[in-house]
Amino acid sequence: MLIETGRSQYQENVKFYVHIRRNNPQVLWDMRAKLISWMMEVSSEFALRRETLHNSVILLDTWLGKTNNFSNNHLQLLALGCLFICSKIEELYPPTAANFAFTANNFFSELEIKTIERNICKKLNWNLIYVTPNKIFGCLSQIWDELLDQKWNN
Repeated sequence: MLIETGRSQYQENVKFYVHIRRNNPQVLWDMRAKLISWMMEVSSEFALRRETLHNSVILLDTWLGKTNNFSNNHLQLLALGCLFICSKIEELYPPTAANFAFTANNFFSELEIKTIERNICKKLNWNLIYVTPNKIFGCLSQIWDELLDQKWNN
């Protein structure tokens, strides 16, 4: 059953990415791969949690899935917007829009980052938090730690 569930989830993911590609022909997969690599560098620069990065990539893909003919000239701005949103959700001390603008060599202004942030939130109907493998493993390890504490304290 688990294998069948995994297989059907894989098929759904493939359909989703084919849908993104069909609706956004300018966004090529190698561009997306480079963009995610750059998002990893930005996350590292600000010492963001992995959860923030993973949620940002999910936000990016979800937004692209609900958008048609998105220009690849604005992919980096979209990534900054996703990182900005997710850092506000996940981080104790999130970087500011000015910090993210500086990371992109001030190619985008604070206003542009805040505008894309608003557009992302509206397009996704404020559904901004997703379950990622990090979240699942974090919960499982916390439960495991509590079980070990109970065992050793009894």
